[in-house]
Amino acid sequence: MTLGERIQKYRKMKGLSQEELGKLLHISRQTISKWESNLSSPDIQSCKAMADVFCISLEELLDESKKIKTDQSNNHRNMIIIFGIVIFLAFIMESYVAVKMSERMDALEEANSSLQQQINDFYDYQNREPITLDTNSICTYFSGYISDIKKDSYNINIDLILKNYQDNTTA
Repeated sequence: MTLGERIQKYRKMKGLSQEELGKLLHISRQTISKWESNLSSPDIQSCKAMADVFCISLEELLDESKKIKTDQSNNHRNMIIIFGIVIFLAFIMESYVAVKMSERMDALEEANSSLQQQINDFYDYQNREPITLDTNSICTYFSGYISDIKKDSYNINIDLILKNYQDNTTA
């Protein structure tokens, strides 16, 4: 991009006409036109004044490659910032998932412990000595077992054979 093209670009970015820029620099509109057409070049004092009007550095006005390097540097810095944010968010998500998995594991361990206790109770019950019935019992046979074990309930099944009931029989 030539110096004239950069002058025109920055003038238009500021929303200035050639005449308005000329008034700010105390020169004619025709001089601005010649600069933008590359028919003549501004002196260093005029370049400094234009850079001030355009709110850019003199280097940016005179050498577009400096601006491109600055833009590339800014893009590189922005990419590093974005990458850092992504890494930070990934770390937070990983921590959240780890906490939730830990909570789930604790709940599963508690449920497993409860179920294991119920199974142990069931086997303890099954391994008991049979109940001996006294002679005054109303049963001739008695047995029981636990079935359908669930988290909060189980069934107790009792089998018994009754004696003939008499008035003086006790249970």
